[in-house]
Amino acid sequence: MPPAAALGTPYVTLHDADIVHPLKEVDAEAKAWCTTTDQVVETLRYVLKA
Repeated sequence: MPPAAALGTPYVTLHDADIVHPLKEVDAEAKAWCTTTDQVVETLRYVLKA
């Protein structure tokens, strides 16, 4: 479990799609996972508007 998840801090992951399987447990705890920085920006914009 990543430190952020252990502390209850929401986080977004950023990695290539080809390593999704090895990071499935990390991604499961994440609020979102992205494959591009543009996706991260869009995710943060969405979350911060809510």
